[in-house]
Amino acid sequence: MERVFAFYRLTHDAEGPQALLEALRSAAASFAEPGCRSSRIWESDDSGDLLLMEEWEKEEDLERHIRTTVFRRLLAVLELSRSAPDVFYVQGARLRGMEWIEEILGR
Repeated sequence: MERVFAFYRLTHDAEGPQALLEALRSAAASFAEPGCRSSRIWESDDSGDLLLMEEWEKEEDLERHIRTTVFRRLLAVLELSRSAPDVFYVQGARLRGMEWIEEILGR
């Protein structure tokens, strides 16, 4: 199995990135979960974007995470993005987006 990378890009509002950054840090507590190899947040200097990137050992680890209350907090933070957040998952040559979350949570 190939590792899975999760990317979440948000844009802060005119008040600045601090409140959104703190909310994202609080919601991105997945590094302590089994199968999460790393979790990092980057702040763009010029665009106002914040990027959360997570690396997961296996698809099953990320699917388990998506079913947790921790992930639901992350979804709530994504709603705070000034523009529609970009959400995508990369596993090898495979690229998926929000539809994968809906598929997992719909099971």
